[in-house]
Amino acid sequence: LLYEISADLTSQLDLDQLLSATLQRVQQSLEAPAASMLTVEGENLVFQVALGEKSDQVKPFQIPMDQSIAGWVVQNKVGVVVNDVKSDPRFYQNADIISGFQTNSLIAAPLLVNEQAIGVIELFNKSGGFTENDLDLLTAIASTAAIAIENARLYQEAVEKGRMERELGMALSVQTGLLPEQLPQLEGWTFAVCWNPAREVSGDFYDFIELDSAGHTLFNREVPIGMVIADVTDKGMPAALFIVFTRSIIRASLHQVSSPAEGISQANHLTCQESTHGLFVTLFYGQLNPATGDMTCVNAGHNPPLLYRKETNTLEPLMPTGIPLGIDKDFAYQQDKITLHPGDYLVSYTDGVTEAVNAENEEFGMERLKQIVLTQKYAAAENLAAAIEKAVIAFSSPGKQFDDITIVVVKRTSE
Repeated sequence: LLYEISADLTSQLDLDQLLSATLQRVQQSLEAPAASMLTVEGENLVFQVALGEKSDQVKPFQIPMDQSIAGWVVQNKVGVVVNDVKSDPRFYQNADIISGFQTNSLIAAPLLVNEQAIGVIELFNKSGGFTENDLDLLTAIASTAAIAIENARLYQEAVEKGRMERELGMALSVQTGLLPEQLPQLEGWTFAVCWNPAREVSGDFYDFIELDSAGHTLFNREVPIGMVIADVTDKGMPAALFIVFTRSIIRASLHQVSSPAEGISQANHLTCQESTHGLFVTLFYGQLNPATGDMTCVNAGHNPPLLYRKETNTLEPLMPTGIPLGIDKDFAYQQDKITLHPGDYLVSYTDGVTEAVNAENEEFGMERLKQIVLTQKYAAAENLAAAIEKAVIAFSSPGKQFDDITIVVVKRTSE
């Protein structure tokens, strides 16, 4: 009988079917009119399967571990026979009172995996009562069932993990597809980007937006370019989904407005209306006129981009001109104006750069970033972005990138 039960149980990998099949086998073997299987969840035992009279009424209940015979079995990791439950102080009467089922006798055995009880099998009201031989058989069945249940659970976890990994891979592909297919190619200018998610998906994004109402498909020196770098104050899938929403809002808000500040204010208003989970976005927006080098900037609570001046060999931080998007729908953003001359460049980044930590829990910090930028002041834009990313990764604890890393470099090379 044990061989047949073992073969039956080990052929199942669907956890729900396995639990039902196990209990049916036990009930038939011991000729009990009712049976149940419970698993440990915190301080309680939760019904997974119940068979027999009032089984539907019993299943919603949870049994306190310290107020029941089943709980005693789990805590002591040993089976028990009780043929007169009314005289046993461990008996939990509330289940009978609420469900309407009447328990006269019961037998219970723990489900043990690696010497840990993961649940219990109980049978009720056998005609003539339960015997110690019944307990021996139930204990043997429970031993086989516990291993089969744990295997099925691990298999189910592996399947679910694989499904989630596939879905996250698809999400990253979708998110990557929303980034610009190519960077602007303009005479006298170079652009470079680094985008390095800390997880399967990112809470950072960047964008380059052509602001010509005529709808040109290629960037050119006569059309203003909007440059965006942004960071959602969260990680993983919630941040990635919010980024997709925010990107669309920003793109829609920046067309046909009188100024960048007005566009970002409008984007903030719409973001606040939809930000129901407390998420908000730090953002730096620079609207560049490639012909003149003028850039109008709005910094919505973002890390200050660094503006390198070739003439003075200095770095100027572009400080915030407002709060992050998604906090106050009526906030009116301000804007600043800078001019990039030949040899000047602008380095924008997210906090995954400056807040990266090493094994001693030290932050990468602004001073290290400034040192790299000044050391690489004659480098091409793509080399400068790569040098910053490489330095941050080398500084961080091995294999422990805490946050997304995004870097955008805009360099004016000539008139």
